[in-house]
Amino acid sequence: MNRTPELIAALRADILAAAPAARPSMIGQLAALQAEMLAQLSMTKLLEPPPPEVAPAEEDRLLRAEEAARLLGQKVQWVYAHAHELPRVPLGGRSVRFSLKGLHRLLARRAT
Repeated sequence: MNRTPELIAALRADILAAAPAARPSMIGQLAALQAEMLAQLSMTKLLEPPPPEVAPAEEDRLLRAEEAARLLGQKVQWVYAHAHELPRVPLGGRSVRFSLKGLHRLLARRAT
């Protein structure tokens, strides 16, 4: 259970109830406490293990039919005839590009 709101409310009430002459000293003490808490927080962050590195995603490249045909060892006409079986990105109209990563995965599956 987090008691922070209760503690802050009680501290605020005590400060506001204090004599006005005591308030400058209280402000200085609160500032020192705040600095101490910030220092502890920053040290805690420094001592925490860093988050695990996230491997950068491999970038995909879109290939024209001619490039895909070379990669697959096929003729361009074969690539177009089998486009529905290949990892592709339609670009509108009859234009289409083929995913390099997807083609590599396809070749790897066929090799096993």
